[in-house]
Amino acid sequence: MLKFWFKIPLWQRVVGALVLGIAAGLFWGPGAESIKWIGDLFIRAIKMLIVPLIFFSLVSGIAALGDLKKLGNVGGKALLLFVTTAIISVSLGLTMGSIFQPGIGWT
Repeated sequence: MLKFWFKIPLWQRVVGALVLGIAAGLFWGPGAESIKWIGDLFIRAIKMLIVPLIFFSLVSGIAALGDLKKLGNVGGKALLLFVTTAIISVSLGLTMGSIFQPGIGWT
């Protein structure tokens, strides 16, 4: 049974789980809040994995460089890319927020 499950592509499993979640929500209605703790547990587990994953990715990337001179070059490029994408995303968010004004009319 388990071998069959892993032969299904990941995107099909995700879509299947999405459909099952929608069906469960429609079937149970407001009573679906009784299983909310499962989703909360899943989100907490994902959050718990984020920091170690980023840390070990950075450490393994630095270790793979070997030469510390390359680290400064790569770090400068990464910082420049981070700042550039942050400026673009903030500008885009503020512009879209000013144009569409989300939340207007909700009281």
